[in-house]
Amino acid sequence: MKRIAAIVLPEIACELVRTHELLTTGSLGSDAAGRPFAVIVDDEVTADEAIDSSAILDAVDPDAWRYGARPGQSAAEAAAFVGKLNIVRLSSQLIERALGNLAEIALGFGTTAALTLHSTVDLHSNGLALPLAATISRSTHARAELTRLRYPLGTGAGPYDTVWLDVTGCARLVGGEDILCADLHDHAQRLDHRARIAIANGPRIAQAMARWKRAQQPDDLIVPQGEAAQYLADLPIAALPIDPRTMSWLGKLGILRIDDLAQLDKARLAHRLGPRAQDLLALIAGQDDRPLHAYQPPRQIVESAIFDDELCGAEPLLFVLNRLSSRAVTRLRTRGEACTLVSLTLTFDRAFIALENRCRAETNKLPETQRIELEMPVALARQDELMVAVRARLERLQLPGPVTAVELTLDGLTSQTHSQLAISRMDGSRMGGTNPNALPTLLAELSAGLGRTRVGVLSLADSHRPEARSKLVPADPHGSRPATPTTSQVDDLTDSLAHIMMPEPTRILPQPIEVGPLEIGALIGAKAHAPSSSAHQQRCTLYLVDRLELSSRIDRVQWWSASPVCRDYARAWLRTGARHDSSPRHSSKRGHPERAYPELAEAWVYVERGSGRGFLHGWYD
Repeated sequence: MKRIAAIVLPEIACELVRTHELLTTGSLGSDAAGRPFAVIVDDEVTADEAIDSSAILDAVDPDAWRYGARPGQSAAEAAAFVGKLNIVRLSSQLIERALGNLAEIALGFGTTAALTLHSTVDLHSNGLALPLAATISRSTHARAELTRLRYPLGTGAGPYDTVWLDVTGCARLVGGEDILCADLHDHAQRLDHRARIAIANGPRIAQAMARWKRAQQPDDLIVPQGEAAQYLADLPIAALPIDPRTMSWLGKLGILRIDDLAQLDKARLAHRLGPRAQDLLALIAGQDDRPLHAYQPPRQIVESAIFDDELCGAEPLLFVLNRLSSRAVTRLRTRGEACTLVSLTLTFDRAFIALENRCRAETNKLPETQRIELEMPVALARQDELMVAVRARLERLQLPGPVTAVELTLDGLTSQTHSQLAISRMDGSRMGGTNPNALPTLLAELSAGLGRTRVGVLSLADSHRPEARSKLVPADPHGSRPATPTTSQVDDLTDSLAHIMMPEPTRILPQPIEVGPLEIGALIGAKAHAPSSSAHQQRCTLYLVDRLELSSRIDRVQWWSASPVCRDYARAWLRTGARHDSSPRHSSKRGHPERAYPELAEAWVYVERGSGRGFLHGWYD
């Protein structure tokens, strides 16, 4: 038998208003802090449009509930109960995003998560195979009747509040269904949601239990196998997907509970229930085979936060990003994926930026928002790895003003690579207890500080030019490595190649430096720009060529190009300073021989055979 968990968020609309109040239409503002408010879920009006007095409320906060405001009332009716009631518009896309975030985390405990069910239009639940935002455009009367009959235990969440999770055979992995419910409740609480979680053999049964069952203990919302009908019997008929007209007729007959409905004659009841009678009678009997419409997570993971008090400096910003990254990584790990691109969008205080820009030129204006992108050399899936890269970047960043909002986006998602666990510490990959996560963390930190193009490993390239035989490629710490040759194999290879292999330079200059004709005893000068000098100032160092050794010759490489390469590469020993001579004529004023400064250096040079010009191209260490 299948087992379905229903995670119901009865106050999601009010929770989102408190969390994203500056993003919602008709924001509360500082003058309305602490006032009762109500929520209208609507995407068809603009932010500046006035709220119609006949608009139907989808949710009210606990303060407005105590004064008599109820979901399903019009704005005018609720204002008659609550003075100075603040009505806030909320986008259904924001509700769908919040439910999706919870569904992604829930996927770590089950096989399939869903926000909707495969069915026709169901007036009493979000059991639709359509996107949540597409079902908002119901008639005003239908929405009013829908909302009036829901939530005797709370303040109402609007029409959509449930995440379903298929946990068939999964509860034993965490120790039982009660522990599974506790874990899901903890994750919902970390997302700032109050959740009611029920498990039953069908999605609608579990949803009805979570919405309508008065439970003293969390275990009271777990329906054992084969006992769904007994648990549904005590619920009101409003827990069933019945249209308002039929429900009103049943209320006039005094049928208020599902148990009362189950005792009626099935033949006569089927006539009154209409074309959905068979489905409703099966649901009353505890049979619910409605399939889930699998939720497809978006390819970007976005977490955001808005602050009433501005954040000044990197430390408080990193504190907030630590919490956002924890949420994002939790969603990332439930997918079994890792990210290669981290983006931060910072929104600064508009008043502060406007004041600063009054004294600045048009070309030097401070931006109100700033986007920071961190391209990772390797895919990361751990919070500490992400925070190391983010911290390295933010500590070097000069913020133009106080931060009022921050958005963290994880993009470039790919499958997460797992390292093979070692059976013994004598395994070469775990020798000495090496941490397999140390290299990705180091690469992320270096990439954030130096740039992605400057971090990698050297790889051999197929080229006749010696300087083009190696290139920098992105590092892959989890990639497969070739087998390490034995000591005897290395010795045999070294002996066989010793007579044909020349030492390779360890440092190659970005641009070759022209030094003039190259011959033994020649005095050459290498000119280069000094780091602290201006563009027209140059620094010149003189070298004496002590020895030359030809290493290789290339002739008409890339002959198809306009200028084929014809060069002689050589290894040059260069000296600087005073020449070493112990004769008495080289003595200091104190009578001691003058100390020599041979400072022998090994350079990699080449000569253009066509022009005879010599160039300094690198160094040997």
